[in-house]
Amino acid sequence: MDSPGWKRGWRTERCCHFKASRSAQELQQSTLEFSLALKEGAKRVAEDCRGGVEKLTQKFKT
Repeated sequence: MDSPGWKRGWRTERCCHFKASRSAQELQQSTLEFSLALKEGAKRVAEDCRGGVEKLTQKFKT
């Protein structure tokens, strides 16, 4: 015997599962994008520091 309440609960559960799954995928994508941006920023800082050290080295060589 299928009762309408049981079906409604099952649909609600599937809907919640779908929304949670979609949210998890969006979070994963956002985390990946943030990680890539952080890596690029760290590379830029390292390059700037390297350039600064090279300038200082040249300054003290002369």
